[in-house]
Amino acid sequence: MEQSLVEVMEELFISKDGADVTFIIHGKEVKAHKIIVTSRSPVFKTMIEGSMAPEDQRHLINDPTITAEDFEKFLKFLYTDKIDYPFQKADIKAVIHLGRG
Repeated sequence: MEQSLVEVMEELFISKDGADVTFIIHGKEVKAHKIIVTSRSPVFKTMIEGSMAPEDQRHLINDPTITAEDFEKFLKFLYTDKIDYPFQKADIKAVIHLGRG
């Protein structure tokens, strides 16, 4: 049986196969796919495709309220439109905070 689009996107998120952008959150590298994050977030689109974007596509996220784990959860939401259960209240707050850009 063929995989659903959500299953394929989740597998791509997990494997990071072909990832072409890196976010650095408190020293931890988180890889992603430009085509996905730029199509899902105008903030990422500006960050990645804007005139100030670094050539090496390594982007420093300097938000003291966000952890690398929060950022990973947010990216997973961008890839799959779902949040893993069970989730904590802090998880929801982090995703909302990141979504506001």
